[in-house]
Amino acid sequence: MEKPAARLVVTRTASSARDIWRRYRVEVDGRRIGTLKRGQSLTVDLSPGSHRVQALIDFEGSHPLEVNVPPGEEARLVVEPSEHLMPTFGLATARDPYLVLRPES
Repeated sequence: MEKPAARLVVTRTASSARDIWRRYRVEVDGRRIGTLKRGQSLTVDLSPGSHRVQALIDFEGSHPLEVNVPPGEEARLVVEPSEHLMPTFGLATARDPYLVLRPES
């Protein structure tokens, strides 16, 4: 018997004007699953279990986030620009990434 699929929903906030005309790439386990405009959501069915999710723009991005999605369940994540000013000037560091990817609260 096959396990029911798990679902991942990634939403990009519309609260920041930074990157207003640019799209964020979303990758799961190193594979591109789609792009997000400001205020948009992306939904994808996955195999149940642990997955590595990351949001990217150009050569910058979020820290990878490990997400465990049980069979038939849904994981919801939010991506938004970091609040730090330095990443805006191309000085993103491992400590202060350009994007923040987090579980939806």
